[in-house]
Amino acid sequence: MSEGSSSRILNVYKYIPFTVSSLIVLSLFLLPREFVLQLGFFGAHFKLDALSTFFSSLLVFVSLYVSVYTLGYAKELKGKPPVLLSLTGLFILSMFFTLISNDLVSFLFFWEIMSLSSFYLVISDEKKESSRAGFIYFLMTHLGTALIMLSFILLYLKTSSVSFDSFRGSADSYILLLALLGFSIKAGVVPFHVWLPYAHPVAPSNVSALMSGVMLNTAIYGMMRFLFEFSSSNSPLISLLLILFGCLSLVYGAIYSLTESSVKKFLAYSSIENMGLLVMGMGLANFGLHKGVLPIYSTAKAFLLLHTLNHSLLKSSLFMGAGVVVKMTHEYDMNRLGGLSKSSPMLFYLMLTSSLFMSALPPSNMFFSELLLYKTLLLSLNIKGDSTAYMFVLMLTLLALSGVFVGATFVKFIGVAFLGKPRGAKVSSKPSLTELVGIGVPVLSSLLLGLYPYPVFSLLSSVYPLEIAELNYVPINILLLSLVLLLILAFITRRSKVRMYETWVCGLDEENPSAQATTLSQTYSIRRLFSMFYSTVSEINFDAEIKKYFRSSILYKEEIKDVFEEKIYRKLTAYILDISDHVRRFLQTGNINLYISYIFLTLLLCFIVYAILTGEKP
Repeated sequence: MSEGSSSRILNVYKYIPFTVSSLIVLSLFLLPREFVLQLGFFGAHFKLDALSTFFSSLLVFVSLYVSVYTLGYAKELKGKPPVLLSLTGLFILSMFFTLISNDLVSFLFFWEIMSLSSFYLVISDEKKESSRAGFIYFLMTHLGTALIMLSFILLYLKTSSVSFDSFRGSADSYILLLALLGFSIKAGVVPFHVWLPYAHPVAPSNVSALMSGVMLNTAIYGMMRFLFEFSSSNSPLISLLLILFGCLSLVYGAIYSLTESSVKKFLAYSSIENMGLLVMGMGLANFGLHKGVLPIYSTAKAFLLLHTLNHSLLKSSLFMGAGVVVKMTHEYDMNRLGGLSKSSPMLFYLMLTSSLFMSALPPSNMFFSELLLYKTLLLSLNIKGDSTAYMFVLMLTLLALSGVFVGATFVKFIGVAFLGKPRGAKVSSKPSLTELVGIGVPVLSSLLLGLYPYPVFSLLSSVYPLEIAELNYVPINILLLSLVLLLILAFITRRSKVRMYETWVCGLDEENPSAQATTLSQTYSIRRLFSMFYSTVSEINFDAEIKKYFRSSILYKEEIKDVFEEKIYRKLTAYILDISDHVRRFLQTGNINLYISYIFLTLLLCFIVYAILTGEKP
């Protein structure tokens, strides 16, 4: 196929995600609240209730501006099969049908389509690291699917129905644990997070924005559906487990995003941190239900919805911005970037705003949602005679500590990638208008939501009734106060005569990129302080000696590895492979009679399972 023909096909295919998103928008307005699609002998049942409407609307909004971004970003996909853009449209469509499914068969069917389409998008690069990331993603996502499927089968055996309506109040603690565990794997909750830092960096950036901004929400949706609708009791053990795993993900994601130097991988760890916040909020909401304290439940539920919205907006914008950075420089390592604020000032301002908002600085939209989480924790501390109050004090501490890490992470990102001078990477292109528009829409939405969140909050309350304690939070007043303080500070520090000095760089050449700050130098003290959470591999190489104490150059390399991956998953993988090798030697003897007996025993086992499930006697 000629290059011109390939470009024409790409120009057609790049509109597919936008077309699919637009059709979903129309369907939200035109479709009835509840409908059935007859697929052969099976009727798929769909329902747009309050929860599915919220998540579907969020999916539509994010996918629309990501589709606009894709119109410009599609040039990066030149030379790759145009079917990737069709898969992106299928990915968006499968997430929509997953969210509105109202029976277990259609839910699992579209869940699997969502998983498979995203898997093929992850491995689309066809490189070795993409194949490895795709394998890890495929393995983990299907492990989660197996647990979710098992929980649904147990619900079916209990209710003799596949409808979600019949599942209400039917899930006991064991079923709930299975479902929450399966959805936690999909959400990237620690210690099931290992797929996420691999999948995001290798996937196309528009897909990364959809995976982090929307796909993770489908897991949160499933957890909320089971926890607040299907659950038969509000077990304190479930609350405790959710809070513990939420705190672990919160701190772990914050620490690793701070030390990561890859421009997309650190955002993946940031998503893990935010999933930890949401899981923690679910635990607090369930705790409020268990204690019968409505303000705790309502405030935690309000946090869940608003933080899901805020994270989707900001993380999708950051992933799209990171994609533009990689497209401009063909470089993932922040330590080789620098000076991008001069190459693309508009991209710099958009990324700066997103980074400030992700750091939850007032009066940002993320500050408002985290304020609700702090409010929930403070309300929980007021419960008298409850020993769990000590746990809430620790949660407040961890929440504040992770906030410091998150702020430092985005200072590192903006400072190293956009400020200073180029550190080696050369800018070969500029962001297109559609890319800037795609990034700008969520940033502007976040700005408006942060300055005056109550209209959106009222809209959410009308769809999904929420009642929270009084906050007395007026973000516009905070903004005006901040501007006044900045003006006063500028007036105090004003000088009548401007004095200019040459920057001292410790005797090194000013043009030397090594004289600038790097991710390693900025995070050195924190890495040493929290070294127990890292698996660090260091390497120092010296060039030929000139004299005994003088060398022409020194190369220092430091690689930080995931502790869970190194200490648990690698050892577990080696153990499983060793067992598999022994089993293979025992079973694969080459005896045809033995193989026939395997087939017979398998058929007999299937018949017994069928008889048990249907209640028929053999």
